[in-house]
This record gives sequence, C-alpha cells and structure tokens, in this order.
Amino acid sequence: MNGRICGLFAVAAVVGAQVPSDRRLESNRLWIRDAGSVNVPWQPIGRAQRLIGMAASGGRLYGISVASYVLVRELRPGDASWTILGESWRVSAMAALDGKLYVSNREGLLGVGPPVPHVRFKDLGELKGVTTMTALDNNIYVVKSGRLLVWEDAVHNPVGWTDIGRAGQVTALAGLDGKLFATTSDNRLYVRESTLQDRPWNLIGHAENVTAMTAFGNKLYAAAYSPSPIAIPPNPTICELWETNQLYWKARSFLQAARQTGKIHGNQECLKLTGDPQALKARVGGQDLSDLIVGSCARCACAAEF
Repeated sequence: MNGRICGLFAVAAVVGAQVPSDRRLESNRLWIRDAGSVNVPWQPIGRAQRLIGMAASGGRLYGISVASYVLVRELRPGDASWTILGESWRVSAMAALDGKLYVSNREGLLGVGPPVPHVRFKDLGELKGVTTMTALDNNIYVVKSGRLLVWEDAVHNPVGWTDIGRAGQVTALAGLDGKLFATTSDNRLYVRESTLQDRPWNLIGHAENVTAMTAFGNKLYAAAYSPSPIAIPPNPTICELWETNQLYWKARSFLQAARQTGKIHGNQECLKLTGDPQALKARVGGQDLSDLIVGSCARCACAAEF
C-alpha cells in the first residue's frame, strides 16, 4: 500500500485478540522503575509484545508492535494481557495527548486518532526519519535524525517543529513532570528539562535494549528485549495470538471437561457451537462463556482441544 490512502491511516483488526512477543532485539519484557531516582533497578511486570512505541493515557497503556498491531493493556505495576485495538498502517512511533494517539509511520507521515477499536489515524502531513516520540504539557516531542524537536501546543496549533537540542543514539523517549527521559543504544537512561531550549542530558541509570518507553504516575515503563526460554513465532497466527491469553486457556479447560464427559463430540460439533453461546453454555455444565469464549478464541480453543 503506497501513498496517503485518502488522508487516513487505515486499521483493520483482529480486535480483542491477545499478542505474544518475539525477538530481533524486539521487546519481549515490560519493566518499571521510579522516574525521580538515580541508579534504581528496573522491575519486570509482564510481556512487552514486540513493542516499538508506547504511550499512557486514561489509565491505559498503549503500544505499537513491529508486526503493526495497535495494542492496549491496563496501566498498573503488574502483569496484564495486551489486547489488539487494530492493525496499523506501518506505525512506528506513538504519543498520547488530550485523549488522542499521535503517531508517525514508516512512510514518513504523521497522524492522529482516538484510542478505540479499529482506530483510524487522520493524516497530519509528512514527518520523515522519526525514531521515537512522546507528549508532555500539551507539546509533542520527537527524535529525528539525532535531534530533539518539539511541536508546541499541539492540541491548538498547526503542525510545526522546533529543534531544541541533540538526541543522538536515543532509542526511546518519555515525558513526566517537566522532564524528558531518554534511553540510548548504549543501554543508558538520561533525563533533561523539557524547556523549549537546548539543555544537557544527565545520566541517571541503565536501560538495556529498550525499544519503547512511556511515563505515568512517577514511573517509567520500558519495553525491552531480554533473553527468554519462551519460543514465540515471529509471524504468529491468530490462534498463536490467543495462546498468550489466560481466557483462552480457561476456555480450553471448559471444553476439555465437556469432551471428557461426552457433552461435545469432535471438532466440527465444537466449532458449530461457537456460534451459539447459549448452546455452548449448556454443553459445558452451565458455565457462562458468552464473554469468555467467542469468535477467534472459541474457534482456536476448539481446534486445539479436539
């Protein structure tokens, strides 16, 4: 797909599915640490799902993956499932501002859209060479060609960028409490004032193999690659996406019990029942699965169990 596609970044979707992680130095772990401290350890809090961009807004953590998924999970210091909002058009960086997601894509375009299922991004013009982006105090900051640029009062002003300093080797950017945080390719974490003039970056710790970062509530959230024994395919099928979701495994346990007690016989009968939640409920001993096992989750669970 080339060009501007009628001013919108289209998003098709496996909406509501869950996604796994992979490696390339593609992130597979999510970490958290205090933003205001120096040389404090990062704590792991779950999977990062191959993220190359993150943003925090409205009590939720949003991400974009190298596989072009727009993702969301609860914003809390613990593990949580990532849910697919849609499949983006080659989005590569993300920021959240005023209840909207601002993104740049691999074709060098800038867009904005609401964080909703099947999100579509309105074309705001060209923005080539962006490495990472974040938002703070109504401004949007990007790292482009080793420089830090700012779009002042992005909610009210037309797109316009001002160079405010160096940002060489920066891999991820986050903003919090008047400060900008940056991770670098040599595995370090820096901070500087977000003032709209050039300011020095100060070293405050390490940040190994970070591919995306955001900040909320005095915490930094970072997606990073860590060696892992979990083998996840680089281009997962829909069913492989569901296998990382705890609801999928709960649904499989219900189906397994129904199969063992003779209430469901074979794959075809199981697949047919996925289109009739009430009939499925009756077959699995009255368990209410209408919200638990529907659509892709149900079909994949049936395929795995029979």
